[in-house]
Amino acid sequence: MKSVLLIDDDNIVHIVVKRVLGGDFQVQCALNGSSGIEMMKESLPDLVLMDIRMPDEDGFEVYQRMLKDERLKDVPVIFLTAEEDSSIEEMCLQEGAVDYVKKPFAPRVLYNRVRNAIELTSYRKAAMEQA
Repeated sequence: MKSVLLIDDDNIVHIVVKRVLGGDFQVQCALNGSSGIEMMKESLPDLVLMDIRMPDEDGFEVYQRMLKDERLKDVPVIFLTAEEDSSIEEMCLQEGAVDYVKKPFAPRVLYNRVRNAIELTSYRKAAMEQA
């Protein structure tokens, strides 16, 4: 079973994401970036869902920490945010995120974006190994 790590400071989002993804994915949750990074180092997830706005460290700062870590730099990230500013979406994609989802999200849309991102990452890894 593929694994997803959710990094979000809102427990309600944890509950909703577990309900949406829990049947087909192993979902772990962290309330902040530091605990999320530690969880990734213990058990590398197939994908990270990460809120942009968190109290201690924002999602961009956590993502930069991931990129500096050899083991974590290739883990795909989908950013989550309630921000309406389209420049935030552009920034997420420029930073290297595989996708961006606005809160509140439609459950099936989130599920399909996660599934698609994991599948695409798997195809890319397989293609690189064959090259």
